[in-house]
Amino acid sequence: MKLNYLGVFDMKKLLFLAVVLSIVFVSGCPNSGYMVQNAGGVIQDFSFDFGSVYDDDTVMLNVEVQNVGGKEIESTDLYVYGQNIDSGTNVWHVEQAIPSVSSTSPFVHDSLASAEFMPPDEEQGIPGGGRMYTFILQPPDMLDGIPPVRQDFYARLCFPYSTSTLTMVTLNSKNEMRAEKITNTKALSINAAGPIQLELKTQKNIRSVGGKELPLVFSVRDVGGGFSTDSSVGCSVDTDTKDRGRVSVVVTVDGDAADCGGGEVYLKKGEGTIYCKYAFGDAVAPKTNFKVVATAEYHYYVEKAASVQVKDSPLDG
Repeated sequence: MKLNYLGVFDMKKLLFLAVVLSIVFVSGCPNSGYMVQNAGGVIQDFSFDFGSVYDDDTVMLNVEVQNVGGKEIESTDLYVYGQNIDSGTNVWHVEQAIPSVSSTSPFVHDSLASAEFMPPDEEQGIPGGGRMYTFILQPPDMLDGIPPVRQDFYARLCFPYSTSTLTMVTLNSKNEMRAEKITNTKALSINAAGPIQLELKTQKNIRSVGGKELPLVFSVRDVGGGFSTDSSVGCSVDTDTKDRGRVSVVVTVDGDAADCGGGEVYLKKGEGTIYCKYAFGDAVAPKTNFKVVATAEYHYYVEKAASVQVKDSPLDG
């Protein structure tokens, strides 16, 4: 009986602890889900209200864009394309746009000011800024007797962005390294939220070598699901192939610029490496901590696709 009593007690205690831990875990999580670590601006929705439409009717296209990153975004551009959008009966045209857009030929284009694209505020539980569009579209005329034809559309969002990473490294004198028998561990790179992430490939503890420049090698990765262009290349609906996958990187050590050559890296299949060097000099103190900051600057593109079937109306003629 005693063993059974203790067994029941242990089970009740374990259940109580599990409940307490679950409450602590949920209530202790500060992330409200408004910020996405690997994103900046996103297309939250790009869809038609119906999957098919007659050529003498209209269809509604909904677009929602939002800032889910960690910083303000300026001069964001939205493009909707895929079908020729103009006036006439043989092409798509916009019957109504809410809000109005600046251009509808041969694609839809609109620009968002930074005030409309503020970042989310996690502490206050405020989602990031954005805009919702509603386009009432008139499809082109279809030939009599032709079966429904799928029409593909695409939304592309482009915005200027920068991502910084901070890595603390320690410069040790030779005497300190020997006396303390310091064992090296991998340096930790802390990234800001953004679609381009950087990581310093070095150990946390570095031994001082007088008169020599130490390499600072960074891996650069595209984790946003879109593509980047160099910061000097502005947004456009059709991006030149040679401009895709380019990122500009600037590296400083305690505010002093490191030598990174031209500072540009080309991402092949979303990954690249940039090689920099910096003369730390001789360690005067046994240990000196340095802040290594790398900042990637770029324009970033994300996109979504949607389709609708267009049918010849039986009421034609």
